[in-house]
Amino acid sequence: MNISCRFSFANVFVAKADQNGNLKFSSQLLIPKDAADTPAQLAAINAEVQKAIKKGIDKNKITAAMAKSARFKSPLRDGDEYYNEEPKAEREACRGHYFLNASNKDPIGVVDRYGRPITDQTDFYSGCFGIANITFFAYNTQGNAGVGCGLQGVMKKRDGERLDNRVDLAEAFKGYIESPEDAANGDLE
Repeated sequence: MNISCRFSFANVFVAKADQNGNLKFSSQLLIPKDAADTPAQLAAINAEVQKAIKKGIDKNKITAAMAKSARFKSPLRDGDEYYNEEPKAEREACRGHYFLNASNKDPIGVVDRYGRPITDQTDFYSGCFGIANITFFAYNTQGNAGVGCGLQGVMKKRDGERLDNRVDLAEAFKGYIESPEDAANGDLE
């Protein structure tokens, strides 16, 4: 399924180690609570989560009792509740959003709004907006059961304010940047 979102913690070009040391391509997918399409997106996500639960039960990966347990983990979270649970600065972007953490051990597709591959890693970053192609699956590992979110590919639709604390170097060095013409004319100090 495809969802419209803002990307955070975007590791879509280079795999990063997760909590267990497994290398994965991943991103946090932020869904604004106040967007017009949010109710429809949440309904679609919840329907896909229910399908993943049914499939997990049918394949004996999880049980119906597990799925009803308070310990069963849902991939969709409320960013305002999450921020209050863990008041850390890097969680600020979650405020006013629902979110999913999606990942894949295999490389994913990264394209622009025209479907062209993005190869310049500076063009897709935490804070840009777009569409994520995701899947859902039931899991039961090491005493943890729930539904996970697989990241298949991402499409950048538009730029947004960076969420990774990186600065625009043209802005940071404004007033210090020299032109090549200045150097050619010997105007540099």
